[in-house]
Amino acid sequence: MATYTAAYSRFTNRMDEVDLVRSVARDIEKREGTRANLETTRGLCRGGIVLLCSHIEGYIEDLASLGLNKLADKEIPKETVSNSFKYHLSRDLIVAISGANQPESIAEKVDLLFQRDGHIWDSTTSFTHPLQVEKFVGRFSTPTHENIRRFFRRFGYVTFGDDLAARLKANFPICSNMVEQVVDQRNKIAHGDFLAYRTPSDLQEMCKYVRMYCRYTDLAVGNWFKGIGCSIRD
Repeated sequence: MATYTAAYSRFTNRMDEVDLVRSVARDIEKREGTRANLETTRGLCRGGIVLLCSHIEGYIEDLASLGLNKLADKEIPKETVSNSFKYHLSRDLIVAISGANQPESIAEKVDLLFQRDGHIWDSTTSFTHPLQVEKFVGRFSTPTHENIRRFFRRFGYVTFGDDLAARLKANFPICSNMVEQVVDQRNKIAHGDFLAYRTPSDLQEMCKYVRMYCRYTDLAVGNWFKGIGCSIRD
């Protein structure tokens, strides 16, 4: 059995893109210190931060998607995940039903719930049909540590934060804080804050601790799925 999931392997491959941006920025930084070179370096680092944040988000979604697909492929008993897991799979329709006030509209949405997600809510004991991945992960967009922790609670994995802290040990504060910093910088950049920039060395440090955070996340989440009889590392 592999040590890491395919989702983590894809993440490490995508991180090469950030490394390339950082490398180019570092080379320009070493040239004559003109204003043009300074602005180019800062612009590249801003772009690298945006990429880094998107790769964290993409990795978490990819990891969750892998788990969802395996739950169905392996016909895992429904009782192994939390009750709220089903809610998150059907949330769009449940919210639509609760927001409707006309009987005809409500009936149409209830019919759609039974047609699309009846296999999730019926009395069968296992998941035997493909699960709607995009419905489950679609509302995850800001990969802070707290949001990641809450995201995995959807499956019933309630000890993710503690498990990750136990694995990272002394590195947990700096790794989780670095993920927060990446998101914060991404948000500032997205809102046009031109003072939000980092040096190539800063970006390298960000990548180092983000990689560590995601590597140990992969181990923790992989072990949790293995514990419910649903290995996601094979």
